[in-house]
Amino acid sequence: MSSLSQGLSRVSVPLLIAVLCSTATSQVFEDVTIQAGLGGIPLDDSIYPDSVYGVGMCAFDFDRDGDLDLFVGGNQLNNPTPHRLFRNNGNLTFTDVTLTSGIDTNNVLRSAQAADVDNDGDLDLYLSNWKRRPQLYINDGQGHFVDEARNRGLLHRTAAWGATFADFDRDGWLDLYIGNRFSTPGTPQDNILYRNTGNGFFEDVTAAAMLSAAGAATFFGAWIDYNEDGYPDLCTINDKGSSYDGSRMFRNNGDGRFSDVSSQIDAYYEIDGMGFDYIDMFNDGGLDYYVSDLMPDHLLQVWDSNTNRYVNLTDQLGLRGGLVGWAVHFSDFDNDSWPDLHVVHMNGPNHLYRNPAAPVEALQPWPRATYPNAPSHVQMTAIVADFDNDGRMDILHRFLDLAILGAGLSPEGLMLQRNVSPVQHWVKVDTKGKVSNADGFGARVEVWANGQHQRQYRRHGVGIMSGNDIRVHFGCGDDAIVDRIKVTWPSGIVQEMRNVPADQIVEFVEPSMKLIGDPLIGRACIIDLKSPTDAGLNYAIVLAAREHPFTPLPDGRSLPIAIDALTALSIVPGNALIHGNVAALHRGGGGGLLTIPNNAGMVGMRLFATGFTFDQFGGIHTVFPKALRIDIH
Repeated sequence: MSSLSQGLSRVSVPLLIAVLCSTATSQVFEDVTIQAGLGGIPLDDSIYPDSVYGVGMCAFDFDRDGDLDLFVGGNQLNNPTPHRLFRNNGNLTFTDVTLTSGIDTNNVLRSAQAADVDNDGDLDLYLSNWKRRPQLYINDGQGHFVDEARNRGLLHRTAAWGATFADFDRDGWLDLYIGNRFSTPGTPQDNILYRNTGNGFFEDVTAAAMLSAAGAATFFGAWIDYNEDGYPDLCTINDKGSSYDGSRMFRNNGDGRFSDVSSQIDAYYEIDGMGFDYIDMFNDGGLDYYVSDLMPDHLLQVWDSNTNRYVNLTDQLGLRGGLVGWAVHFSDFDNDSWPDLHVVHMNGPNHLYRNPAAPVEALQPWPRATYPNAPSHVQMTAIVADFDNDGRMDILHRFLDLAILGAGLSPEGLMLQRNVSPVQHWVKVDTKGKVSNADGFGARVEVWANGQHQRQYRRHGVGIMSGNDIRVHFGCGDDAIVDRIKVTWPSGIVQEMRNVPADQIVEFVEPSMKLIGDPLIGRACIIDLKSPTDAGLNYAIVLAAREHPFTPLPDGRSLPIAIDALTALSIVPGNALIHGNVAALHRGGGGGLLTIPNNAGMVGMRLFATGFTFDQFGGIHTVFPKALRIDIH
């Protein structure tokens, strides 16, 4: 991105006003709440002496049947009602399965988030409760949940509004950051970082991570790898910034500790931060983010890759808001290959801003889309999710019984708005980690389609209080074929698919490569390569005597070995060292039989192996970032 300062002078005040008063092409949603079986849920009437209100929801596929189910938090103190769990029947109707789910006790819920904390392949449910202990409902894979929070080390009573999962230390297990607001009125409570020690058991590492500074009234922390070094960084969204502490950015140093870099990258703002989301708004590289605030402010931060700092372009792009903002979500609602922005407002209609499909240097303000039936009821949270898997992102709203806030009361506690905008092409990417965390949170997904190179991360916990569709959605415009999809896993493994038909959910399963058996002289062992996503392609496993220097590939990636005579030998058909190492890849995987010669002089020798998959045209699809070390003994 070139310098933005030159463009600021080109935006006049009259132009800003004209755009702010205009509307874009209509975005069409229809209310399907009653037809979906979600009617009759009462308004949330929770309010406390310290003015805390709102409860979370969560969209997650708890039964692993491919469509999104729904958890809805119950009312709290004035008129307590139980939580509700709904199974998606696959036709945009839901069945209440609460009674058989094991989810029962309502402990004054704030935030609801789903994540596979024990890497067993199904999504568990974490509930942040107001000034009470949290609940961690472990999913048994059959649709039944058991609260194991205490047994797994989650013991703190917190003033939590938000919970966010990420693998900050990249050990393959999801860690948890808890954002706390006030323990007593006017007294902020410390936030908490829990490290997953394995299998979904947690320990408090806040102090060791250098994140224990007090004094901020935090709504939640969002994991965003702002410098894209592979280690998720942490942005804290803090309320009452001018009275306590502003929102901050903490860089992940990669050694288990974090450094406050807010000032040096211009990410410190003393606002009443509430909702948060991030994306590459302009398809130009760099992660931009948006924070909702009290009226008339909101905050848009755009990453400038020339200065490696953020630039506040809220006014220049017409995104100030003008109402009390809560949940925010970036998503391509019209599938034109440019992400749009939805903002929930507590005291007025929600706003949907249409991406004008212009580079940031143009400083073209984002017009508000015509949004028929935009909710104007009292509301804090919403979910953005594709509940009917038709490739158009729907919105589920949760309303409060608080007419004193200046907006009207909804007749229903929920409103499900189905997106029925004109059909354009799309692709959705789901990630299943094997070396990385099972959900693939932190994976970077890139799509080339409709003349655009789009980038998103498999992100978690954005919006506020509620869990959204974690599948990574891309609009593809007029393109029925996606030119290329690329996934870079937290482990560093890189996968690609080319010429992918659009209008489908594409599952990427993370590849793995390991040694089966001991590399003993005179014996044989197997170099096992698995990559279910690449089934039907070819694979090759090659050897080398050295790792460095890496061997560059034409597409910018590298093989993590230095190609040498051993490499040449290992790919010769019928060689005596490794057999079956070039073949068609089955979904169950493939492998090479490594036979160690019966030569005592080889004891102590070290070899390096790597593998890759390729198509019939020679295009390489999967590349491993690190070679497999083989020590002969």
